[in-house]
Amino acid sequence: MTFRVVIAVLIAFAPQLRAQSDFKTGDRVEYRDSPSSQKWWSGTIVKLLPEYKQVVVRWDPRADYPAYTHNGVSTYEQGYNVSEVRHPGAHSGNQPAPAAAGAKTVKSASTQAATEVKPCPFKVGDMVEGWNVDWYNATVTQIGIGQYAGYCYLKPDKGSTGQWISAKNIRPLQASSAQAGGARSPAPPTTKYVCGVYLNNNFTYTQAVVLKTDGTYQPSTGPAGRYHFDPGTKRIDFEGGSFQSLFGLYEPENHEIFRLTMREDRAKSPEAQNWRSQVCSPQK
Repeated sequence: MTFRVVIAVLIAFAPQLRAQSDFKTGDRVEYRDSPSSQKWWSGTIVKLLPEYKQVVVRWDPRADYPAYTHNGVSTYEQGYNVSEVRHPGAHSGNQPAPAAAGAKTVKSASTQAATEVKPCPFKVGDMVEGWNVDWYNATVTQIGIGQYAGYCYLKPDKGSTGQWISAKNIRPLQASSAQAGGARSPAPPTTKYVCGVYLNNNFTYTQAVVLKTDGTYQPSTGPAGRYHFDPGTKRIDFEGGSFQSLFGLYEPENHEIFRLTMREDRAKSPEAQNWRSQVCSPQK
Protein backbone atom coordinates (compact mmCIF):
# COMPACT_ATOMS: atom_id res chain seq x y z
CA MET A 1 0.00 0.00 0.00
CA THR A 2 2.81 2.39 0.93
CA PHE A 3 4.57 1.61 -2.35
CA ARG A 4 1.43 2.51 -4.33
CA VAL A 5 1.10 5.80 -2.45
CA VAL A 6 4.71 6.70 -3.27
CA ILE A 7 4.16 5.91 -6.95
CA ALA A 8 0.98 8.01 -6.98
CA VAL A 9 2.79 10.96 -5.41
CA LEU A 10 5.65 10.71 -7.93
CA ILE A 11 3.18 10.67 -10.83
CA ALA A 12 1.28 13.65 -9.42
CA PHE A 13 4.46 15.70 -9.06
CA ALA A 14 6.14 14.57 -12.29
CA PRO A 15 5.45 17.91 -14.08
CA GLN A 16 7.07 19.83 -11.22
CA LEU A 17 10.07 17.51 -11.22
CA ARG A 18 10.50 17.97 -14.96
CA ALA A 19 10.18 21.75 -14.55
CA GLN A 20 13.30 21.67 -12.38
CA SER A 21 15.45 20.30 -15.22
CA ASP A 22 18.58 22.22 -16.19
CA PHE A 23 19.00 24.12 -19.42
CA LYS A 24 22.26 24.54 -21.30
CA THR A 25 23.47 26.40 -24.38
CA GLY A 26 22.53 24.51 -27.55
CA ASP A 27 19.44 22.84 -26.08
CA ARG A 28 16.45 22.50 -28.39
CA VAL A 29 13.47 23.86 -26.43
CA GLU A 30 9.90 25.05 -26.65
CA TYR A 31 8.93 28.54 -25.46
CA ARG A 32 5.78 30.61 -25.14
CA ASP A 33 5.30 34.33 -25.50
CA SER A 34 3.47 34.83 -22.17
CA PRO A 35 2.42 32.80 -19.11
CA SER A 36 -1.19 32.79 -20.33
CA SER A 37 -0.37 31.60 -23.85
CA GLN A 38 -1.32 28.04 -24.81
CA LYS A 39 0.88 28.16 -27.92
CA TRP A 40 4.43 26.79 -27.65
CA TRP A 41 7.04 27.55 -30.30
CA SER A 42 10.32 25.81 -31.09
CA GLY A 43 13.81 27.28 -30.80
CA THR A 44 17.36 26.82 -29.56
CA ILE A 45 19.01 28.22 -26.42
CA VAL A 46 21.97 30.42 -27.45
CA LYS A 47 22.78 32.14 -24.17
CA LEU A 48 22.18 31.76 -20.43
CA LEU A 49 21.20 34.75 -18.26
CA PRO A 50 21.22 33.31 -14.73
CA GLU A 51 21.27 36.78 -13.18
CA TYR A 52 17.82 37.39 -14.71
CA LYS A 53 16.64 33.74 -14.38
CA GLN A 54 16.29 33.76 -18.16
CA VAL A 55 17.63 32.04 -21.24
CA VAL A 56 18.03 33.58 -24.70
CA VAL A 57 16.24 31.55 -27.36
CA ARG A 58 16.86 31.78 -31.08
CA TRP A 59 13.51 31.28 -32.73
CA ASP A 60 12.85 28.73 -35.41
CA PRO A 61 11.23 30.49 -38.39
CA ARG A 62 7.76 31.80 -37.49
CA ALA A 63 5.11 32.54 -40.10
CA ASP A 64 3.70 35.36 -37.94
CA TYR A 65 7.06 37.19 -37.99
CA PRO A 66 8.37 36.76 -41.55
CA ALA A 67 10.73 39.75 -41.24
CA TYR A 68 12.86 37.76 -38.79
CA THR A 69 13.54 34.96 -41.29
CA HIS A 70 16.23 35.29 -43.97
CA ASN A 71 16.82 32.58 -46.56
CA GLY A 72 14.81 30.15 -44.48
CA VAL A 73 16.83 30.81 -41.31
CA SER A 74 15.56 32.79 -38.32
CA THR A 75 17.95 35.44 -37.00
CA TYR A 76 15.81 36.60 -34.07
CA GLU A 77 16.84 35.95 -30.45
CA GLN A 78 14.93 36.88 -27.30
CA GLY A 79 15.26 36.31 -23.57
CA TYR A 80 12.59 34.30 -21.76
CA ASN A 81 12.00 33.54 -18.10
CA VAL A 82 12.90 29.90 -17.51
CA SER A 83 9.30 29.30 -16.39
CA GLU A 84 8.20 29.97 -19.99
CA VAL A 85 10.68 27.51 -21.53
CA ARG A 86 10.54 23.73 -21.51
CA HIS A 87 12.30 20.77 -23.06
CA PRO A 88 10.53 19.22 -26.08
CA GLY A 89 8.23 16.49 -24.84
CA ALA A 90 8.18 17.83 -21.27
CA HIS A 91 4.37 17.95 -21.48
CA SER A 92 4.01 14.36 -22.66
CA GLY A 93 6.09 12.50 -20.13
CA ASN A 94 9.31 12.30 -22.16
CA GLN A 95 12.38 13.03 -20.06
CA PRO A 96 14.87 15.58 -21.44
CA ALA A 97 18.45 14.53 -21.96
CA PRO A 98 20.65 15.18 -18.91
CA ALA A 99 23.17 18.00 -19.07
CA ALA A 100 26.64 17.00 -20.19
CA ALA A 101 29.29 16.75 -17.50
CA GLY A 102 30.76 20.18 -16.77
CA ALA A 103 28.23 21.98 -18.98
CA LYS A 104 27.25 25.48 -17.91
CA THR A 105 23.61 25.38 -16.83
CA VAL A 106 20.89 27.65 -15.47
CA LYS A 107 18.26 26.34 -13.08
CA SER A 108 14.55 26.60 -13.73
CA ALA A 109 12.38 28.96 -11.69
CA SER A 110 11.52 26.51 -8.92
CA THR A 111 15.20 25.70 -8.37
CA GLN A 112 16.24 29.36 -8.45
CA ALA A 113 13.58 30.21 -5.87
CA ALA A 114 15.45 28.12 -3.33
CA THR A 115 18.56 30.27 -3.81
CA GLU A 116 19.09 32.89 -1.11
CA VAL A 117 18.07 36.35 -2.30
CA LYS A 118 20.40 39.25 -1.53
CA PRO A 119 18.66 42.22 0.15
CA CYS A 120 18.22 45.47 -1.73
CA PRO A 121 21.49 47.42 -1.22
CA PHE A 122 19.79 50.84 -1.11
CA LYS A 123 18.08 52.54 1.84
CA VAL A 124 14.85 54.49 2.25
CA GLY A 125 15.32 58.04 0.98
CA ASP A 126 18.02 57.21 -1.55
CA MET A 127 17.66 59.02 -4.87
CA VAL A 128 18.18 56.43 -7.59
CA GLU A 129 17.33 55.50 -11.17
CA GLY A 130 15.06 52.58 -11.98
CA TRP A 131 14.75 50.67 -15.23
CA ASN A 132 11.30 50.20 -16.79
CA VAL A 133 11.70 50.33 -20.58
CA ASP A 134 14.20 53.13 -19.95
CA TRP A 135 15.90 54.72 -16.92
CA TYR A 136 13.89 57.15 -14.77
CA ASN A 137 14.65 59.14 -11.61
CA ALA A 138 13.00 57.94 -8.41
CA THR A 139 13.27 57.75 -4.61
CA VAL A 140 13.42 54.56 -2.56
CA THR A 141 10.45 54.54 -0.17
CA GLN A 142 10.45 50.90 1.03
CA ILE A 143 12.89 48.01 1.26
CA GLY A 144 11.38 44.65 0.37
CA ILE A 145 11.28 41.69 2.75
CA GLY A 146 9.72 38.25 2.49
CA GLN A 147 8.37 37.69 -1.01
CA TYR A 148 9.74 41.14 -1.97
CA ALA A 149 13.26 40.41 -0.73
CA GLY A 150 15.78 41.85 -3.18
CA TYR A 151 13.33 44.54 -4.32
CA CYS A 152 12.93 48.24 -3.52
CA TYR A 153 9.73 50.26 -3.86
CA LEU A 154 10.45 53.27 -6.07
CA LYS A 155 8.43 56.49 -6.20
CA PRO A 156 9.14 58.17 -9.58
CA ASP A 157 10.00 61.85 -9.64
CA LYS A 158 7.47 62.23 -12.46
CA GLY A 159 4.14 60.52 -11.97
CA SER A 160 2.31 59.30 -8.90
CA THR A 161 2.44 55.52 -9.28
CA GLY A 162 5.31 53.68 -7.66
CA GLN A 163 6.27 50.03 -8.03
CA TRP A 164 8.50 47.28 -6.67
CA ILE A 165 11.69 47.01 -8.74
CA SER A 166 14.37 44.35 -8.52
CA ALA A 167 17.67 45.67 -7.17
CA LYS A 168 19.30 44.45 -10.41
CA ASN A 169 17.28 47.13 -12.22
CA ILE A 170 18.18 50.00 -9.89
CA ARG A 171 21.32 52.11 -9.93
CA PRO A 172 22.52 55.23 -8.05
CA LEU A 173 21.34 58.54 -9.49
CA GLN A 174 23.56 59.50 -12.42
CA ALA A 175 24.74 63.07 -12.90
CA SER A 176 22.87 64.59 -15.83
CA SER A 177 24.76 66.23 -18.65
CA ALA A 178 23.77 69.67 -17.36
CA GLN A 179 24.95 68.90 -13.83
CA ALA A 180 28.18 67.43 -15.14
CA GLY A 181 28.76 70.43 -17.39
CA GLY A 182 28.93 68.19 -20.45
CA ALA A 183 26.76 67.73 -23.49
CA ARG A 184 25.01 64.71 -24.89
CA SER A 185 26.25 63.38 -28.20
CA PRO A 186 24.31 64.92 -31.13
CA ALA A 187 24.52 61.52 -32.83
CA PRO A 188 24.24 58.01 -31.37
CA PRO A 189 27.60 57.04 -29.83
CA THR A 190 29.53 54.52 -31.88
CA THR A 191 29.66 51.69 -29.37
CA LYS A 192 27.95 48.48 -28.35
CA TYR A 193 24.26 48.65 -27.37
CA VAL A 194 22.32 46.08 -25.35
CA CYS A 195 18.68 45.87 -26.44
CA GLY A 196 15.64 44.47 -24.69
CA VAL A 197 12.11 44.97 -23.46
CA TYR A 198 10.68 45.23 -19.97
CA LEU A 199 8.05 42.59 -19.10
CA ASN A 200 6.52 41.85 -15.70
CA ASN A 201 9.06 44.08 -13.94
CA ASN A 202 11.92 42.11 -15.51
CA PHE A 203 14.33 43.34 -18.15
CA THR A 204 14.22 40.85 -21.02
CA TYR A 205 17.31 40.81 -23.22
CA THR A 206 16.66 40.49 -26.96
CA GLN A 207 19.94 41.20 -28.71
CA ALA A 208 23.03 43.41 -28.92
CA VAL A 209 24.28 45.65 -31.73
CA VAL A 210 27.43 47.65 -32.38
CA LEU A 211 27.26 50.95 -34.27
CA LYS A 212 30.65 51.49 -35.90
CA THR A 213 32.46 54.67 -36.93
CA ASP A 214 32.54 53.60 -40.60
CA GLY A 215 28.73 53.72 -40.82
CA THR A 216 28.19 49.98 -40.49
CA TYR A 217 26.39 48.07 -37.78
CA GLN A 218 26.90 44.53 -36.47
CA PRO A 219 24.00 42.85 -34.64
CA SER A 220 24.34 39.73 -32.51
CA THR A 221 21.40 38.08 -34.26
CA GLY A 222 22.38 38.10 -37.93
CA PRO A 223 24.24 39.73 -40.81
CA ALA A 224 25.69 43.23 -40.67
CA GLY A 225 24.65 46.24 -42.75
CA ARG A 226 24.95 50.01 -42.95
CA TYR A 227 23.12 52.73 -41.04
CA HIS A 228 22.39 56.42 -41.60
CA PHE A 229 21.49 58.93 -38.88
CA ASP A 230 19.32 61.98 -39.62
CA PRO A 231 20.07 64.65 -36.96
CA GLY A 232 16.90 66.54 -37.88
CA THR A 233 14.48 63.70 -37.12
CA LYS A 234 16.93 61.74 -34.91
CA ARG A 235 16.02 58.69 -36.92
CA ILE A 236 18.42 55.84 -37.67
CA ASP A 237 17.74 54.04 -40.96
CA PHE A 238 19.33 50.66 -41.60
CA GLU A 239 20.34 49.38 -45.04
CA GLY A 240 20.87 45.66 -45.54
CA GLY A 241 21.56 43.14 -42.82
CA SER A 242 19.13 41.81 -40.24
CA PHE A 243 17.89 45.34 -39.30
CA GLN A 244 16.66 46.04 -42.85
CA SER A 245 13.02 45.92 -41.64
CA LEU A 246 13.68 48.14 -38.60
CA PHE A 247 14.43 51.77 -37.80
CA GLY A 248 15.73 53.51 -34.70
CA LEU A 249 14.81 56.73 -32.87
CA TYR A 250 17.67 58.29 -30.93
CA GLU A 251 16.95 59.98 -27.55
CA PRO A 252 20.10 61.93 -26.58
CA GLU A 253 18.48 63.33 -23.42
CA ASN A 254 17.45 59.85 -22.23
CA HIS A 255 20.87 58.34 -21.47
CA GLU A 256 21.57 58.26 -25.23
CA ILE A 257 19.35 55.25 -25.88
CA PHE A 258 17.63 54.52 -29.17
CA ARG A 259 14.35 52.70 -29.68
CA LEU A 260 14.35 49.93 -32.27
CA THR A 261 11.01 49.66 -34.07
CA MET A 262 9.55 47.81 -37.06
CA ARG A 263 9.24 49.95 -40.19
CA GLU A 264 5.63 48.85 -40.52
CA ASP A 265 4.95 50.73 -37.24
CA ARG A 266 6.28 54.02 -38.60
CA ALA A 267 2.76 55.34 -39.25
CA LYS A 268 1.57 54.50 -35.73
CA SER A 269 1.47 56.96 -32.84
CA PRO A 270 4.64 57.57 -30.78
CA GLU A 271 2.95 55.83 -27.84
CA ALA A 272 2.27 52.71 -29.93
CA GLN A 273 5.80 52.76 -31.33
CA ASN A 274 7.32 52.99 -27.84
CA TRP A 275 5.10 50.17 -26.58
CA ARG A 276 6.18 47.85 -29.40
CA SER A 277 9.84 48.86 -29.56
CA GLN A 278 13.06 47.50 -28.10
CA VAL A 279 15.21 49.86 -26.03
CA CYS A 280 18.93 49.84 -26.88
CA SER A 281 21.27 51.28 -24.23
CA PRO A 282 24.91 52.20 -24.96
CA GLN A 283 27.58 50.24 -23.08
CA LYS A 284 30.35 52.77 -22.58
